Amino acid sequence: MGMMEPAAQLGMSMDLTLPDAAKQMEGAIFGFKKDTSTLEAARAAAKQTADYQVKAAKLSGMTPEDISQLYKFGATPARMGKISEASLLGFGGVLKKANIGGDEAGVAFRALMATAQAPTAGAKTALLANGLNYKNYQHVPDSLAVAPFADDVAARYGVKLNGKTRAGLGKLFSDKDMISDPAKFNPAVTALLREELQGSDAKSLKSIAGAAGRYRDKSVNDVDTNAFIKDLLPKLANNLPLANSLFGSKQGSRIATALGDGDTMKHIIGEIENNSEGFSEKIAGERMAGFDGAVSRLEGAMKNLETSIGRAFDADGKGGALSWGADLLGKGVQKTAELPSWAIGTGAAAAAGGGIYGGVKFAQTLFGGFGLSSSAVALDGSAAALSAAAAELSAASGLKSVPNVLKDAAPGALTGGASALWTLGAAALPWVGAGVATIGGLYAMRQSVEDAGYDGLTSGQRLTLQRRGSMRDLYRREWGYGDNSIAPEISSTMTYGTGVGGDKGHVEVSGQVTGDGKLTLEINAGSSLIDVARRAEAAIRLAGTINSSGPGSLGQSSPDAAAPSPRRDLGTSSGGASGSW
Repeated sequence: MGMMEPAAQLGMSMDLTLPDAAKQMEGAIFGFKKDTSTLEAARAAAKQTADYQVKAAKLSGMTPEDISQLYKFGATPARMGKISEASLLGFGGVLKKANIGGDEAGVAFRALMATAQAPTAGAKTALLANGLNYKNYQHVPDSLAVAPFADDVAARYGVKLNGKTRAGLGKLFSDKDMISDPAKFNPAVTALLREELQGSDAKSLKSIAGAAGRYRDKSVNDVDTNAFIKDLLPKLANNLPLANSLFGSKQGSRIATALGDGDTMKHIIGEIENNSEGFSEKIAGERMAGFDGAVSRLEGAMKNLETSIGRAFDADGKGGALSWGADLLGKGVQKTAELPSWAIGTGAAAAAGGGIYGGVKFAQTLFGGFGLSSSAVALDGSAAALSAAAAELSAASGLKSVPNVLKDAAPGALTGGASALWTLGAAALPWVGAGVATIGGLYAMRQSVEDAGYDGLTSGQRLTLQRRGSMRDLYRREWGYGDNSIAPEISSTMTYGTGVGGDKGHVEVSGQVTGDGKLTLEINAGSSLIDVARRAEAAIRLAGTINSSGPGSLGQSSPDAAAPSPRRDLGTSSGGASGSW
């Protein structure tokens, strides 16, 4: 509960719901392993995180999503590299100003930490070329163990180091000044091995010496990452080759964007560390002021009331009337689901029948005027009784006037007219439905034409688009029709003399024939070759026409025929590119 108030302030400051604000805060707290052992410590950690994040968002424009992604990829590397939370937010803030989001900034920060902890050999060389010696930031132990190194050499190279060699390595591995400087350590190990290794083992001298250097690097238990980055800041400014040598081409430019602008990063970090206390509470109070804030507080109060009502009927989560009712309902549903299939089917059919019956009754009630029809029937009955009494009186008197005749006929006429209207409506209903369906189908067809991009095209143009050309193009593309370069296919139904299975008989001829014969061979150009030759001649004639009288020539028909003829180059012009784009 100690985190609820800071989470609420974070949410109000950054337009987050309370669950989202709490989730974002928890990710930051657990990513940096902040102290939450007591209520006071947890409240202080949550308050600091909320202040830091709101301040960073205000300074750089980072969104809640940017901050969450930045912590997702960068919080653990920052903590293990002993980089402060403010420094991580400053890194992400500078990149946000360059329109680089929180996810990319988090991945770039992770790459920065990886290089700072274990740079490659090429990265170390690049640092030396720029005046930085990586060994100055490494914290090596007082001594190195010899036995693990000897075991590694035996496993890798098949060389077993004798006691004398191990003793010599023990002296080197115990000298902290020696192992602190690779420039001293590696040559000393090489000289020792050159004296001790004999025969075929000497061939592995360079490899074993290199293994000793790697063993020394892996034994480093700490790197002063903050000092390393601080010294690297001025070196990366406008030095993309160094950034790519250290961090690779994918992350080099991003990291150079952040670390190359050291002044902006230092300003953001300083503001976060020194001027962020109570900032989330201040921003939340300002945003919740006025009418909008009052409405938001009212909505929150209504939500709290709903929760309180639920807890009142549930004994604060310990179980009450609501829990009992929900459990009872759940058990009933489960029992129903476990009934035999025939029982479930019967119940479902009964439920469906009840639903249909209820719908019919509702429709009757709706179209019957909610009981007004029965009243109308009663009134009609009363009118009929009055009409009968009047008829009896008229018969007794022997008189029947015209108004009385109209009165007698009126109820029947009204009833007949209403019946006729209902009959006409019922008969017209299917036609109305058919008309609506037709209109809907036409509208759907129209929409399909517009969606396919055929609006405004004729049917022939639509077919051409669907076929991807004319019918001749379709035949040529699918079956080679009209292309003389493709031999016609010989089907199996062709008979007699085709050499295919269609021959109906089998003939064998044997013997010897002597004599002279004459063979005449004629080679005629095909229609395709003739067509190609004609197109080539036409192109040649066209090119000759353009060259003879086109613009820029000396033909009299050219608009610039009066232009002087080109003069032979005497070597006096300057020539070459001017260097401008």
